[in-house]
Amino acid sequence: MKITQLAGSKLIEEASNLFRIRNEPSSLALHIKVADTKISIHVKSQAMWDLIYPALAWLAEPSGSDPDIEIFALDGAGVIESPWNVENFLDGNRISGLESGEILGTFDIENSILNLFDRSSNQGLFWIQSLSELPEWEFGAPLRKIFEWALLDRGLQVIHSAAIGFGNQGVLLCGAGGSGKSTTTALCLNSEFATTGDDYCAITVSSPHKVYGIYGLLKLVPGSVGAKSLGGLSWVSKRSDGKVHYKIEEKMVRSLSVRAIVFPRVFDSTQELNQMTPREALLRLLSSTLNQATNPQGDLFEALVSLSKSVRAFELNVSSDFDASRDQLGKLCRE
Repeated sequence: MKITQLAGSKLIEEASNLFRIRNEPSSLALHIKVADTKISIHVKSQAMWDLIYPALAWLAEPSGSDPDIEIFALDGAGVIESPWNVENFLDGNRISGLESGEILGTFDIENSILNLFDRSSNQGLFWIQSLSELPEWEFGAPLRKIFEWALLDRGLQVIHSAAIGFGNQGVLLCGAGGSGKSTTTALCLNSEFATTGDDYCAITVSSPHKVYGIYGLLKLVPGSVGAKSLGGLSWVSKRSDGKVHYKIEEKMVRSLSVRAIVFPRVFDSTQELNQMTPREALLRLLSSTLNQATNPQGDLFEALVSLSKSVRAFELNVSSDFDASRDQLGKLCRE
């Protein structure tokens, strides 16, 4: 193992020992399950808990048998001493030597955030120097990078998507930010539909594809058509762009079988579903996911190729006449 890999492994081991030495109370340990993977998240401070818990609370389970994955979440200057310097940091927050292999890691220089995962010990480390400097997107999808790495070896790939459905059948909603995924999800939740999440979900890397929920929040601008459809649902955090995170725990389901992929667009009028070729779907999936993913790109590419080849993809204009759009989506779930 290279020196950089050893340094990453040592930091995770030190974080693990820190929790065991301090004997952190059980109230600061969150136990969740994604697909068949049991994950325990050990949290250092109440402020860190307030960051992580709202998005993941819907997955909470009693502590039981040993977890498959352990994650240690720490904050504060001096808690972690980085063995790396500026020369070790690459574009996209990558750390030289930790882009692949047993230890995977990123470091956000601007916000002083470290993410590490050891694929051999199945332990991860999240550290931020100051929670007051936390980027807004971390609240809606905390620990996302570590989840990506941890679930990869269990046949799951985290992608930029939402999903809606009923029964055990569903539709992936994909596309770039602002394309209408959140609005479409919210408008569907005003009926019989449920969701596996708004922005990031985990899909099986090979066919038949299933989608699994991770985060139980949905972000929308208050007063928008999507937000109005949510009725009296409460929100937990407001962003500088005016959007808030709505709690949608009661609308969440753990998994859906993927019957189709839909790329929504907010438009003036609703159109019939426009079927896309597998190549067109793959290019859209890559453009919306690749620049946000931290998994080795080869693994991500293979998963998206399998998805685009085995599941039909469509384009759909979503308008104020949403009943027509909802009927189209419901038809896809039933086929």
